[in-house]
Parts: sequence; C-alpha cells; structure tokens
Amino acid sequence: MNDAILVVNAGSSSIKLAVYSCDESLPAMWHAHVENIGTDNALLRSYSSEHQTIDSGIDATDHDSALKALFSCIDKQLPGLNLRAAGHRVVHGGIKFTKPVVITPEILLELRKFTTLAPLHQPNNLHAIQSLLNNHSQLKQVACFDTAFHHSMPQKEQQFAIPSELTQAGIRRYGFHGLSYEYIAHTLPEHLGTAADDRVIVAHLGH
Repeated sequence: MNDAILVVNAGSSSIKLAVYSCDESLPAMWHAHVENIGTDNALLRSYSSEHQTIDSGIDATDHDSALKALFSCIDKQLPGLNLRAAGHRVVHGGIKFTKPVVITPEILLELRKFTTLAPLHQPNNLHAIQSLLNNHSQLKQVACFDTAFHHSMPQKEQQFAIPSELTQAGIRRYGFHGLSYEYIAHTLPEHLGTAADDRVIVAHLGH
C-alpha cells in the first residue's frame, strides 16, 4: 500500500488536487482539477505518469460533488492508496495564524471569521476542509496560509493610514499569494545563484 499526502487548492469555481508519495524524493504521483463548478460545463482533468484523462460529463453542481468526483478518480487510478494527511491552501489566516496548523473544529471556527476579509476564496477553502471532515473524518488536515509569508513585513508597511481602532479590528495590509512567493523565494537561488539575495521583482500572474 502506498502512503501518500493529498494537497488541495479549492477556488471559487475550481478545485485542484495533487497526490504526493510520503517519499519526498519522488515526484507527484497524480494531479487533477475540476473546472467550472456549478455549471453544466464542469470538466475533470487528471494526470499521472501512466494516464491522462478528460471527463466532461461529471456531476459538479457544487464543491461537495466535485470533491466526490475527484476522489472517485483517485480510487480508479491509484488503487491501494493510503492517504495519511491532507494539506490545504487557505487564503486568509488573519493576524493569529502565521504558520501551518493542524485543523481542529475550534480552528475551523476561527478561520470562518476571516471570510469577510477574503469573501471570494475563504468560503471555498474551508468548504473543502469541511467536506473532507464529513467524509474522511480520520484524515489529518493541515491549513497553510497565503497571508503567513508576509507577516515579516515591517509594522509600518502593514498599516493603512486609517484610525487605529480600524487597524485593531483587523483592517491592515496582509499580503496574499504568499505560498506562491514562498516557493519562488525557495527555488530562485537555483536559477539566479547569489543574485537571488539581491532585490528581485516577482510577478504573480493569476487566472
């Protein structure tokens, strides 16, 4: 049986999954995504070293049904897989969450409070976590935050020119796409050598 880790990135109209072996020296075993969730044009694409499939006839009326389609695909293409944990991209960790955390019901409740700060993404991130809690309750889940990377910004760079009571209420610069920038910062020396220690402009291009 292959021990593996599931990585989840749930967006507003798509869910991306990847399965990695617990052997860190191995590449991703499988990855897939569902597009156009909530429409009649939902599409599931999956890729592994042996297979590439495109299924345009899936039921993906919501994120729950899209996740079920993805897990069905995992069962078919990776029989005997033993998922040990799931890691989630969560857009907002607020001021409190500055590093990855193991999800508990209490932490999930805290993360819901940040929905107004990221209304297009946070609900879907948390919906994927809740869905796995409902259907795979024994699976350990870890949240990794896009805002965590930017917590080292100087205090003055985190603040807007607004009354202090609004800042205390959580209105401040958090910085986003931190997981992407963290990966870039980690791998940049492989491409630039010592120049990676200089000032570098990085552009994150979205969908």
